[in-house]
Amino acid sequence: RQTEMMCEFRVCLCWPSVLCWILASRLNTAIGSNLTLSRSERIPCKSGFYCPEGSKSPIPCPRGTFGPSFWATSISSCISCPPHHYGPREGLSSCLPCGAWSQQPLPGQDSCVCQQEGQVFQASDGHCPCTLGYRPKGKACVLKVYEVCKYGKARDQYGDCLDHMQWKQRCSQQVCSSPELYEGFDGSLGVCVCRSLPGPEPDRVECAGWCRSLLTPVLQLVCTGGLYLLYTESNHQLSMSGSVLESVLKRWDSHGSLECSVQLNFSRPVYTVQMGEAGFVGLLNTVPVEVRSLILAHSHESNTFEPLDTDREDMKAKQDPWSSKSPGFSTSVTLPEGVLNPAACLHPGDILLFTVTQQHYPMYDVDNLYNTNAAFDWGAFRLLAQDQQLIRSAHSLFSISLTEPGVYAFKLSSQRHRQMVFSVH
Repeated sequence: RQTEMMCEFRVCLCWPSVLCWILASRLNTAIGSNLTLSRSERIPCKSGFYCPEGSKSPIPCPRGTFGPSFWATSISSCISCPPHHYGPREGLSSCLPCGAWSQQPLPGQDSCVCQQEGQVFQASDGHCPCTLGYRPKGKACVLKVYEVCKYGKARDQYGDCLDHMQWKQRCSQQVCSSPELYEGFDGSLGVCVCRSLPGPEPDRVECAGWCRSLLTPVLQLVCTGGLYLLYTESNHQLSMSGSVLESVLKRWDSHGSLECSVQLNFSRPVYTVQMGEAGFVGLLNTVPVEVRSLILAHSHESNTFEPLDTDREDMKAKQDPWSSKSPGFSTSVTLPEGVLNPAACLHPGDILLFTVTQQHYPMYDVDNLYNTNAAFDWGAFRLLAQDQQLIRSAHSLFSISLTEPGVYAFKLSSQRHRQMVFSVH
């Protein structure tokens, strides 16, 4: 028994002292229950989870708690996060410190409290940026005050009042792909009106044209005992899993919404967006060359999974916003068909997969008046911006899952007036 306790304390010595005294109070109970069965005869669980006898899969510790042991058998082994720490998602093996911008005097919490008025806590990285409707001023945040637009002027998406000439200059030089495509502006929406690009370039289409069918999405993320990315071409499917999939999707999943062991048996559409100098291109029932090549190189043909059943309860009324007709397997490369700088409707949990470069990648447009979700955590976009400064390859992938209802505006890193807006409902 003393040997067992010494092993447990050897783990404890690696933690902050505030965690040590919490763990110490639970050691007798945890070890006492475990010693009834030799650990050499038991199958280990996993840290952050507990495995009751007879359970088919590990059960995650709740938010606001953590599970340091590999041998936990009940929820009582999950330890509440100590003060000034937080557990933002299920299945954590340790809690996160609040950091310098926030505090949390209570134990067992899943977030911290920012110290300044007008700030919002971002659980992904512990930052406290100004929330919607506020702007930074020194180390504090102050309420934004917008001028009243006088006769002949219209407010843009950032609250500025522009007259006709200012709108024309903005739209023709910064928003439309070329000055010749400028048609005018919509003062009620605060947006420019540009003509569609001719030829094979992506077209700007009406929303009604986006929702033409209930076809199976080209990409689906499926959890059936494991996490798989399914790629459908014609009547064939390829599945990709493992470390490559995790680097593409789970690397950016700070909230754990894609944890297959937490939310069993789900199926979600994955919509692809190609970034470039022109802005955002939402692809129509196809995938970028980079994504297709990655899937073909790290996948195998699958007969295990059926196409997404649109009659299932969790997928009712889901419409593919960029649906066309599905291509067949081919080694030839064709120009992608898509919608340039669109506004799109999504369902909570739908996944966006972006192809990005060092110069062109999405950013959360926090100052845009279209945004409605003041609690949105855009830490993944901050991490992406940092990565793009260090990245060596010409192209990489970025994904985001919008899980909460609201309107979200994103801008192009190299040109803030090239935008993409999503309504999640």
